[in-house]
Amino acid sequence: MVRWKNKFVAYCLLTISLIVSAGVISFATQVYKASAASSGDVIINEIMYKPGTGNENDEFIELYNTTGANIDLGGWSFSSGVTLTTMTFNPGTIINANSYLIISPDTVQTLATYGVSASASYAGSSLSNGGETITLIDNSSNVISSVSYDDVSPWPTSPDGSGPSLELKATNLDPSDPANWGASMGNGGTPLAQNSIVGLALPTIASVTDPNDITASTPVNITATVTGSGISSVTLAYKINFDADTVLTMYDDGAHNDGASGDNVYGAQIPGQAIKTLVRFKVSATNGSGTSTSPSANDSMNYHGYYIKDPSVTSNLPILEWFIADSDYNSLSASHRFDNAYVDCVLAYGNDVFDNTKVRVRGNDSRWEDKLSYKFKLPSGYSVQPTGANLAIAEFNMLGIVKHSTLAKFKTGWWVAEQADLLNPDIVQSRLNKNGEFEGAYIYADKYGSEWRQNVGLDNDELYDNGPHEVLSGAPDTTRSVQFMNDLLAFDRNDSALDDYLLDNVDLPNQINFMSTRSAIAQNDMSDIGNLVLRYNTTTHRWSSLLWDLDGSHWGVKPLLSLYDLDGNVDYYFLQKPIYQNLVFRDMYLRRLRTIVDKIYSSDSLRDTFASYQAQQLSDINLDLAKWPQALNWGSQTTYFLREPTASYASSVNWGIDKQKQIYNTFQRISHGLPASQTQTERESVSFEEVVANSNNADEYIKLSNSANTAVDLSNWTIEGINYTIPAGTVIPANGSIYILRDDVGYKASHNPVLVAGQYNNDLGNSGSLTLKTDANITIDTRNY
Repeated sequence: MVRWKNKFVAYCLLTISLIVSAGVISFATQVYKASAASSGDVIINEIMYKPGTGNENDEFIELYNTTGANIDLGGWSFSSGVTLTTMTFNPGTIINANSYLIISPDTVQTLATYGVSASASYAGSSLSNGGETITLIDNSSNVISSVSYDDVSPWPTSPDGSGPSLELKATNLDPSDPANWGASMGNGGTPLAQNSIVGLALPTIASVTDPNDITASTPVNITATVTGSGISSVTLAYKINFDADTVLTMYDDGAHNDGASGDNVYGAQIPGQAIKTLVRFKVSATNGSGTSTSPSANDSMNYHGYYIKDPSVTSNLPILEWFIADSDYNSLSASHRFDNAYVDCVLAYGNDVFDNTKVRVRGNDSRWEDKLSYKFKLPSGYSVQPTGANLAIAEFNMLGIVKHSTLAKFKTGWWVAEQADLLNPDIVQSRLNKNGEFEGAYIYADKYGSEWRQNVGLDNDELYDNGPHEVLSGAPDTTRSVQFMNDLLAFDRNDSALDDYLLDNVDLPNQINFMSTRSAIAQNDMSDIGNLVLRYNTTTHRWSSLLWDLDGSHWGVKPLLSLYDLDGNVDYYFLQKPIYQNLVFRDMYLRRLRTIVDKIYSSDSLRDTFASYQAQQLSDINLDLAKWPQALNWGSQTTYFLREPTASYASSVNWGIDKQKQIYNTFQRISHGLPASQTQTERESVSFEEVVANSNNADEYIKLSNSANTAVDLSNWTIEGINYTIPAGTVIPANGSIYILRDDVGYKASHNPVLVAGQYNNDLGNSGSLTLKTDANITIDTRNY
């Protein structure tokens, strides 16, 4: 029996072999070796970079094999695209001929969400929601496909969290051109399937009317240019406030304010409306391929819009108009006061209407208030810039600050930060209206958002909110920040190794500038675990702090040295306290504080600035007091107290400013307090000690020395020859030295800890000349090397 079976198997194998050789059966096409592929043989075809689910593990990147042969991706990887550089395809990872393959952060999640299998994982990483370059390379580092996508025009904006993916319109198009990409027709995209927008010949809608400065009872004619074959209908849908859509037929007959008949311009009219009315509209055009809309599927907004303002409403402050359905507002304040959940709303500023905006309650103790603070997120690809703001941004905060009867003191604190050259974002006094009615006097605040970070060069840095405990930007989790805190807390306060750790891991100029500014405004409601932002510089690997919540400034109440809670819980001041306890660092801090004090307290500039801000917002703050007459006592979360009238509160603030001025200019001029104002003689005690040029950047540096018996503030001094400005907050110790490095990380790896002012970008070269100048452009020293 066994012998018979063996003969049968042999017979079958022989038969199959003969059939194959005769061409009756063809097995899979031969697999290429990875190195055989050329640029464009495999393309990046679809990107889900910000899933509508909010779960980053629902991301994916889809590749497409444009050739007629299978390709083994073994050894291929990504040279750019978050940390995809850490992901290399395993040998035997096959992308079939004219077929698709996807990768994702979590293959299990991909299967659960989309019902398809990812072939590889880039676990622990994520794509940038704000756009980046993704580059696929083969195992010889040849670029096969590269896409530099973005979340703003000319790229489609709706894939930025609205649900659709980013799809290539056809596999024979250049993926590097944004015009060749569109939003998927449905949410979730089309992983491992043909893109939904391939081959569509939908109508094109262009030149839609943009109504501006519409007055009450004025009808608005909406026109749009619509082209394409086989158009069966063109409609205008509009909605009043949050009512259902009203749909009108648009005509190209010359009788609907549409121009000439048959010119492809279609028109319809929206009836006039009353003041304080929000009107939103969209245009749709249909043919045999389907329906196009304006705003399109590529847009993150669903409607165009305009708002009919009440001409009697005026303010010295920028007015942001907020529209929200009553049911959503009630849900926000009753059910989502404490959970950071967003609800839908609409925002208008000037003539710009931002449909599909999101809003949530923000803050800590302020969540107990009747007058809430909010965070707004505009639809992807859009931004707002109120008068007084330096940048147009997509996300911003509206701070209520009800525990004071004025917001001017908060704004004044940020003015002090500007005088100290401390990094600070847009802080603008403003007014918020809700559904056409006064909601309150607010502070419009950018909390170090992506636009600000890019503008000041911090776009690659990691920021943590409330100290180390919450990621604000750039970090996948709080592992690094919590480890930094724990490292500091592990030291004995008298251990010299703690000083070395601070020298190697803290950006002391920035941190000293932060601490000095905080003292200058008497901000005592700010620990290292709350009401500030912790910053990790990914270039130098150093930590420092950024100001945030300044409503706890108490001019005239807190003496200078109690701000650092010397007898309090060290956990609250894990970074500031060890710096303050180091006597050399403390002298540096006091010297920098003296500079800031001289700048803002030597005259009445601080008082005058507060008065200016107070006058600017006075009418709105009086409306605010009438609408929100009481504030909550957070100690019990039950007891309310009446808010102080603006006149008496302003008087108390002015008293505090005068008292603080007296403290800084009189009482603290003692041996353990502020030093006397810096003299020119002390400045001239600074000189070049060493200039070491080296081909190895890690060994190149500039060393400055100070022969004076007092610390010297070098903030904003310059070194000509390398075009370098010394950072604000840089102080050289008495009879001490400070280094400026070419490669901070490299130097630390091979040298003992030193006091570092910063890192310069221009090489010294083999020889040259450097000139040290003060912030007043006075030459202090010159060194040839």
